[in-house]
Amino acid sequence: EGLVTALSPGNTKVIVTSVSTGIQASCDITVIQPTSIDNITIPETKIFDIYSISGIKYRSKVSTLENIPKGIYIKNGKKVVIK
Repeated sequence: EGLVTALSPGNTKVIVTSVSTGIQASCDITVIQPTSIDNITIPETKIFDIYSISGIKYRSKVSTLENIPKGIYIKNGKKVVIK
């Protein structure tokens, strides 16, 4: 077990040795210089209500359909089928 943290671009080889068996393993690591990132678009989190097909509010102010039981629901005025 261990953690390798890159501090700057370059190449290195990490060699590990098991304390109990003496077996060694190695890994070559290359860290590249990151390029600049322009024009990032982060989608805004949309909050919505979920209604049963009969129009009864099922969940209020949610941002995901995770943990919704299988069924047919209404989200933003459109039918959504959870399988």
